[in-house]
Amino acid sequence: MDKVNGKTKFNLIDVLVIITVLVIVAAVIFFVITRGMTNANVKKYSISYTVKITPVSEDNLKFIRVGDTVLDSATAQTLGKITSIKTEKVINLTGSYETDAEGNKVAKAGEYENLYVVFVTISGECTVDEHDVAYVAGNRLLVGAPLYYAEGNFATTVYCTDFTIEGGH
Repeated sequence: MDKVNGKTKFNLIDVLVIITVLVIVAAVIFFVITRGMTNANVKKYSISYTVKITPVSEDNLKFIRVGDTVLDSATAQTLGKITSIKTEKVINLTGSYETDAEGNKVAKAGEYENLYVVFVTISGECTVDEHDVAYVAGNRLLVGAPLYYAEGNFATTVYCTDFTIEGGH
């Protein structure tokens, strides 16, 4: 601040400092208020969701077992317990073609001998926020969303294929 003819005059630096202080105070108030509202509006539910693991070698199938607890490999938080497992052979295109009854060329498909697509159904707890978004162990659960899966000696990135929240949510 400068004094000109006995009067205090604001300069550009004074204005910038005042604006910066006001922005910081507003940001602190906003985060304190919204954090409190979010935590108050979160509800817990039981959830059942299926994840797709691909490809899984035949040797690694033994590590995926019903009843085992699944962890988030990034945070070590519990994602739930495995309630069912479904396996399918990984399909590959052979590079050759067949002609169908209508004369169209169709790529021939084959199966890998020791590679599988595994669908694992997991039951656990989730939270649902005020926007009806479900979270499992802090991970936003959406169809197609990745989760970091760890079960015993087996860890990989998996993708959610579907989920059901109990209580009709």
